[in-house]
Amino acid sequence: MTEIKFEKMCEITRELIKRYAFVSRDHNPIHVDDEVAKKSGLPGVIAHGMLTAAYMAKRADDFSLSLDGSWEVSRFQTRFKSMCFPGDIVSVGGKIKSQTEQECIIQIKAVNQKDAVLCAGVVHFKKLAD
Repeated sequence: MTEIKFEKMCEITRELIKRYAFVSRDHNPIHVDDEVAKKSGLPGVIAHGMLTAAYMAKRADDFSLSLDGSWEVSRFQTRFKSMCFPGDIVSVGGKIKSQTEQECIIQIKAVNQKDAVLCAGVVHFKKLAD
């Protein structure tokens, strides 16, 4: 299987989490309030899982452009694996699972600096009509 090089996407900061909470309208306090997060059994605030998934989508889109730019995402499945904390550095990569003239399927994952898998998924691309 062809590898999709892991690329550093970002460092998760409290400010990034707050900004994501604002734009996503997901104001669950475990993402912005340490006390609430700790009362919920967490060591502190955690990043939104969908924030990590968004970086996976960005990396998948970048990959599709490397094919020749004539592909679009037809299905994007993710599964959250581990929590993402402020200070984590998120990198995303994967491999091509299968490819034909009309379809490309990749396995993709987001990992932190400790190589812990934060989120894993499968992305299906279909060839755009000429």
